[in-house]
Amino acid sequence: MRLLVSIITTAHNVAPFIGAALHSALSQTVSDFELLVVDDASTDHTLAEVAKLSDPRIRVHPCTHRGAAGAANYGLSQARGEFVAFLNGDDLWQPHNLDRQLAIMRAHPDCEMTFGLSRMVDEAGADLGPTSRVPPGPLGEAELLIENYCANGSSVVLRRSTVERVGEFATSIGEAQDYDYWLRVAHGRGRNVRCVPEVLVLYRRRPGQITGNWRTMQASWECVLRRVEQRSPEVGQRAGRIGEMNMHRYFAYLAMEAGEWETACRLLGQGFAKAPGSFLTEKRNYLLAGGLMAKAALPQAWYAALEQRVRRR
Repeated sequence: MRLLVSIITTAHNVAPFIGAALHSALSQTVSDFELLVVDDASTDHTLAEVAKLSDPRIRVHPCTHRGAAGAANYGLSQARGEFVAFLNGDDLWQPHNLDRQLAIMRAHPDCEMTFGLSRMVDEAGADLGPTSRVPPGPLGEAELLIENYCANGSSVVLRRSTVERVGEFATSIGEAQDYDYWLRVAHGRGRNVRCVPEVLVLYRRRPGQITGNWRTMQASWECVLRRVEQRSPEVGQRAGRIGEMNMHRYFAYLAMEAGEWETACRLLGQGFAKAPGSFLTEKRNYLLAGGLMAKAALPQAWYAALEQRVRRR
């Protein structure tokens, strides 16, 4: 008999966090699942931390180094569930995450992918504020290209039939492989993606994350956009420029975090050039521009306190 859910957790050198991540999965109010831990050739004691957990639902798969996409693909090849969920080895789920998402799937048979909202936390688990927004309704490829509402790879649940249709994660496009996958799920299927409008994921930000490097993320995003333009020229043309505007705001924010003030200003300006009309109507562009000015003018301690207040709002 097929299991209800396969949870795929990919892990690479996340020993300080993997125990809490897996505990959040094991604490779900839905209990009919398997937890596939794909260790991507960790060189720290990640596997030793996993071994401390004794639960028959855990299946550990040590692998040679494949990268995030390759490790996720290995997990997909081992998954037996009717639904497939993803939890990164340093993130956390709220206990009702699966319950809420499966309820949406059951209520809407045409829905192929669901996701919950996310909040960021730091290495110690302290709240850093929201990192995703409630969309105006069900989403298709164009809406997801304009904005990656899913926000991170730990927020999504898919039907197994959808995974069989879409196939594997692309291994050649860098760190936006999950965003590329979500867009492929939505391609040509109408509005088959739905949001659970409550915070279900705690997304961990920590120093050294590849997803915190704006250059790496920009290169990966450009690959994603080219792939959309190849399979959906109309969507790429209609939604791609607004998507580029939004992504350049994100790149500018990452550059600001890295202390590259002039680069952040340049990236935000490039976002304006991509879609001036949309730029001028987007409140978040003004917030970031204000943040850049504050970072340049205020003492660091004042700026940090201001940023924390804005994040939490």
